[in-house]
Amino acid sequence: MEMRNVYHHEEFGLLYDLSHMFLLKNGYDHEDVSVLRTIADFLNWIHIANSVSDKNDPNYGDLHVSMDYPNGNVSPEDLKEFLKILNDIEYESGIGFEYMPRDRQLSESVVNIAIAGFEEARQQIDVNYALGSYRFKTRRFLPEKIFYMITEEKKNNIDQILAEEYRNRVKRPHPWEGNIVIIAADHPARRVTNVGSDPIAMGDRQQYLGRIIRLLMAEDIDGIMATPDIMDDLMILNYLLKQHEGSSFMDNKILIGCTNRGGLSGSRYEMDDLVTAYTIEDIHRLGLDGAKMMFRLDLETNMARYSQRTLESCSKMIRQCNQYNMPVFLEPLTVERQNDGSYSVKLTADDLIKTIGIATALGGRSSNIWLKIPYVKDYEYVVRSTANPILMLGGESTGNPTDTLENFEKGVGAGKNVKGCLVGRNLLYPGFDDPKAVGLAVAKIIKENWNTEDAVKLLAENRGKDMDFLTSTIMGISYTSGDLGYL
Repeated sequence: MEMRNVYHHEEFGLLYDLSHMFLLKNGYDHEDVSVLRTIADFLNWIHIANSVSDKNDPNYGDLHVSMDYPNGNVSPEDLKEFLKILNDIEYESGIGFEYMPRDRQLSESVVNIAIAGFEEARQQIDVNYALGSYRFKTRRFLPEKIFYMITEEKKNNIDQILAEEYRNRVKRPHPWEGNIVIIAADHPARRVTNVGSDPIAMGDRQQYLGRIIRLLMAEDIDGIMATPDIMDDLMILNYLLKQHEGSSFMDNKILIGCTNRGGLSGSRYEMDDLVTAYTIEDIHRLGLDGAKMMFRLDLETNMARYSQRTLESCSKMIRQCNQYNMPVFLEPLTVERQNDGSYSVKLTADDLIKTIGIATALGGRSSNIWLKIPYVKDYEYVVRSTANPILMLGGESTGNPTDTLENFEKGVGAGKNVKGCLVGRNLLYPGFDDPKAVGLAVAKIIKENWNTEDAVKLLAENRGKDMDFLTSTIMGISYTSGDLGYL
């Protein structure tokens, strides 16, 4: 910084070497590709190379072994992830290769292997995702006039209408056949409203509901997991749509009620996930299709006792669900407390495997338990830790749908017990893109094993379609192609 700001040497920067990543230890672990994001502003040059960490190998260290060296550190997957981060941070400076022939290797052969490996890795990440001038505009899909109709209905005695909506909805006859895509809409109830750098994005209820309905209108989106306020608002809007002779977006959908939202984000007692939303009796009475609950394990601080209390609470709820033969969607996570008091999920295969063993042993019977598990590296080991069905979760929104699509493509192929996904922000807030179009792309990967490249093409084809789903029926307003979100 001083060389740039004080002495005005703007060209002064850092060189990062891929092979060194495996030799630079941070505690017990070597650096990973995420370090590139930290130093992005100062990167001037990149070296692609290979190294050896085995001290018994004659080429131990940074001796620039070839890309295909049998005992080398850098795998094709490592190179792909490295290039993907460079692409994400919009790195535009030079890239050099450092390889040296060994024994009878020809220089030309070493160079050709390096080029071929680089091109293969580059092509794997070069999915043609282009947003162009499109911007999804929620208020065009769900304008304020329709949104505030919910308020007007709530002023009146809506309880009877809601009861009828829940009772009379058309249920899916075989909800658990095949792979499924479910929307997660329970974050605000736990004081989680951030999307990317926006700390309150999910706090805008008009935006939130509009994006949820945008997804639910697609047949390939199988349902929603939500808290009572979200579910009721959706039922009211669905009632209003049907009153104007529109098509229901809640029929034939899987509806899952969320239970324990009392572990408020930022609270000192965040691990104490009290049952504050639906109870199991509520879910049974309303005829919902399943119950979602979560426990997070803080094993390192004095908050561990609250994690154990939440475990016991989940176990009791699972027993109640078993009495009704009700599916349970359980999200088991191990977390660690950061210096600022916040919690982060430990996204390693080892941690997830150990936590899954705890989860499936809860409640006296495991046959109704579905697991909600994030995609991580070595996911094939994670899915083999249980015979129970798994739904992948999406985590925080990255703003680029291809990240989610690629993870789901890899995750759904990790084992036959991966039965779909239960996703919130990465479906509802896919950057500037259209949630419905992204949802359709995800569904093709989850249900038909499409690859990411083909799914992205489908996404582009469906962007901005049927934006007048609500307005044409309730307000009599239809949009032309010029109103669909293109600037």
